[in-house]
Amino acid sequence: MNPAGFHYNAYALRDCLRGVSLPYVEIHISNIDARGMRSVLATEAVGMVSGFGLDSYTLGLDALLRVLARG
Repeated sequence: MNPAGFHYNAYALRDCLRGVSLPYVEIHISNIDARGMRSVLATEAVGMVSGFGLDSYTLGLDALLRVLARG
């Protein structure tokens, strides 16, 4: 998921992610760390991909498929 503007103030969404037993990979097109931002949702993610432009979506999907294959 690319939380975009929700990444810094999404406590309700974070609580929803905690309530489901599905893996979550967070994706950002830009490098949010380089911009001094921190995601509230990242604590619930199995991983995060950021800073690779549109390739971030492909990399994130590949990562999620690998997590699912491990079971």
